[in-house]
Amino acid sequence: MKYVLYGTGLAILGVIATLILWGNFDRAYLMTGSIGLVCIACSALVSGSFANGDKLRANFASDTPETRDFRFKTSINTLLLSLPCFAVAVILYFFTL
Repeated sequence: MKYVLYGTGLAILGVIATLILWGNFDRAYLMTGSIGLVCIACSALVSGSFANGDKLRANFASDTPETRDFRFKTSINTLLLSLPCFAVAVILYFFTL
């Protein structure tokens, strides 16, 4: 739950950065959506979903259960960071339309 709150803070910081950079809310959805996309990309990288079959098999064979659990938890946490950013981006997109 705390990562959703961190994501909300990131979304608020994205809106504030938009106000500082452009001076209005017209492009605020771009900044918060970009933050969400970066978090999704980090989640995919940590989970290993960009690897091919041989690399996945090698990673699974060499990983301990603790490292697999750590990678799973980290990928879920970064996914939870991105959800509020995407929600704010969608709301701002329809609000500024």
